[in-house]
Amino acid sequence: MEKLTHIASSNSEMVPMRARKDNRGFTLIEIMVVIAIMGVVGGIAAMNMIGWRGERQLEGVARNFMSDMQLARLQAIREAEEVSVVIDVVGMSYQMFVDINKNYVLDPEDRLLRNVSLDGGTRIQSSTFAGNRTRLNTRGRPNVLGTLTFLNAAGTTRRVVINKVGRLRIESP
Repeated sequence: MEKLTHIASSNSEMVPMRARKDNRGFTLIEIMVVIAIMGVVGGIAAMNMIGWRGERQLEGVARNFMSDMQLARLQAIREAEEVSVVIDVVGMSYQMFVDINKNYVLDPEDRLLRNVSLDGGTRIQSSTFAGNRTRLNTRGRPNVLGTLTFLNAAGTTRRVVINKVGRLRIESP
């Protein structure tokens, strides 16, 4: 015997309807499919975030060096003192200091402006500065032009270039 229920129609009459089976919840297959889709989407998102993090770190290192160079340039102009920039490619570091005797060596009488060591996944790949150093004169112009190239663990590079009037720019390959 069929069980019938009644529903109200638009004209206020009770219309018989067959009873439906109670379908509450999800089947095991439906839940497994949803979990699999979430896993795939989550894996793709995580891989993209890892790559994004390395790119941002590389960009940050290049911008920090550029900012430090701008600080050194402003210091040279404002104080009418020559500022030396010495790059240690092997040690992954650089120093900027007011070089009183102009010998590219941080002596006790010199004033240190920046001493930066890179850590994390970014390193100095190369320097085209002759002797890995330059000096900014009292007009903020470098005596040696060059490019400092930074490299991250994914193999992506950023170059910081200084031109003859002391202007800086970041280049991507």
